[in-house]
Amino acid sequence: GQIVSIYGDGLNAGQSQIVSLNRGEVDGVEPGHVLALWRAGNRVVDRTDPTRPAMQLPDEREGILFVFRVFKRMSYALIVRATDPVRSGDRFTQP
Repeated sequence: GQIVSIYGDGLNAGQSQIVSLNRGEVDGVEPGHVLALWRAGNRVVDRTDPTRPAMQLPDEREGILFVFRVFKRMSYALIVRATDPVRSGDRFTQP
């Protein structure tokens, strides 16, 4: 799933802030679930190859979410730990 929005006025969120998720009861999310937060890996140019192709780096784990309120198709979660600012569009999975 993905983070849909951040509670409050900010564009980024950090530890102890609330985010809304695009998954809910229909998707098997329940209150108390702990989820891993991921940021998409960057695209970089391979400087070792003369043709200089673009490479997609692997996603990086950036934190942990705790789900505390679940609705049919969306949920609210608390950011328990975050190493970088969390933005709308960041992914989450099972830890």
